[in-house]
Amino acid sequence: MIFFFNVRKQPFYVPFDPTAQGFDVPLPTYEDTVLFIISNFQYLVCCVAFSISKPYRRPLYTNRPYLISLLVLFILDTLLLWLPGGNVVSSWFDVLAFKSDGHEYISYKAWISLAIVVNSILTYGAEKLIVEKVTKAKDRQVLKDKQAKFDREMT
Repeated sequence: MIFFFNVRKQPFYVPFDPTAQGFDVPLPTYEDTVLFIISNFQYLVCCVAFSISKPYRRPLYTNRPYLISLLVLFILDTLLLWLPGGNVVSSWFDVLAFKSDGHEYISYKAWISLAIVVNSILTYGAEKLIVEKVTKAKDRQVLKDKQAKFDREMT
């Protein structure tokens, strides 16, 4: 939500004009661009953060195709954010450049990058600290309940 509303306050922002839109292909907007970039990184972070779970509980690097896919997507998303506007990668995804009057807004890209890093740390930390502890506590409670039920049935 922050990025959706913040992009509208940027000097490069051009409001969406519904009268300029064609019927067959929608025009890209800055709101779409910033949310697309942020959501791609969020997807990757969630994939990494929640990849170690039941039933396998194996490290990420043991699944090479998955790891390669994540690395390729991360590189592609980083290029999408940091390459100058009007490049091939941006045109594939209909992503607008954060620039106006020939001036590239590196500070906005840096702000997005910082937010992505902070969000990644919080997501990964929440999974490792909160979810893991809650899961272990729940597993212990289930085991304790099973043991109590077994003890009751044996007496």
